[in-house]
Amino acid sequence: MTVWLHGGLVSYEDARVSVFDHGFTVADGVFETLKVSRGTPFALSRHLRRLHRSASLLGLPEPDLDAIRSAVNATVAANIASVGALARLRITYTAGAGPLGSDRDAQEPTLVVAMTSMQRWPDSAAVITVPW
Repeated sequence: MTVWLHGGLVSYEDARVSVFDHGFTVADGVFETLKVSRGTPFALSRHLRRLHRSASLLGLPEPDLDAIRSAVNATVAANIASVGALARLRITYTAGAGPLGSDRDAQEPTLVVAMTSMQRWPDSAAVITVPW
């Protein structure tokens, strides 16, 4: 498998994020997870708008949504043959590496786009209701 990290595609085995990344140390980041069906990300524009809004609320640098869309498309194209018709794609955007505290350095944000296969949910479920 291949993931998008630091501006390009890298193998899953070579993908590394700093232990000082604020997404790891103080949860200073946002993410979106979406379904990919037959190579098409579901509601990508809506997910990107929500990612942008969430990043803004946290005071993260404004994400470049066109660059993220390109990263998503590259990640899907690189992985679609190995994950099959139904997949899960996760976009993670963090403040990047920084000090061991809540304050931020002027570091570049971290963008990770990763994709994996996913099982189809059942079409229906049995439900029983009771009066109490």
